[in-house]
Amino acid sequence: MDIDYELVQIHGNINSKAVAAVSEKIHCLEVNGVKHATLEINSRGGKAQAGFALYNRIEASTIIFQVLVLQLCRSAAMMPLLSVPVERRFCYPTSQFMDHPAKHELSGLWSVKELERQILLTRAIDDLTLGIYEANTALSRKQAYQVFIESGKDVHFNAEEARSWGIIGHITRQ
Repeated sequence: MDIDYELVQIHGNINSKAVAAVSEKIHCLEVNGVKHATLEINSRGGKAQAGFALYNRIEASTIIFQVLVLQLCRSAAMMPLLSVPVERRFCYPTSQFMDHPAKHELSGLWSVKELERQILLTRAIDDLTLGIYEANTALSRKQAYQVFIESGKDVHFNAEEARSWGIIGHITRQ
């Protein structure tokens, strides 16, 4: 891993504020002709839509990114991680990962139409997530479904498991 790269940090919640801050930083680096940067992730996750927005922004950038997961990469934080080719994804031996099926808000009183809309949205998020896993890891769509969706629960995994699934390319000690 090259430590002389420019740094873009994703720390804390993955939300619209994080998308705006990361997008602005990437834009500034692009305008200044930066060719390589390190994306540093330490996040418990957040909103799925914000994770997908970061995935798209990073993937569309002219900058060649490498990613370093510091301590946590959970839920929506998995999307920016997976936006970079596996050979440029790094973590520490103590890094922790987690993903889960999309969750919808079913509390309160819902009309049948709104409930149907929430269920369709949840399925669409799961489908998009499975496509990203299939395209960017060693997991097939079916395997990703079995691991992350079928159980209906949070799936926690360590650095070695992340590497064996093709989510991380390298476990570094520095």
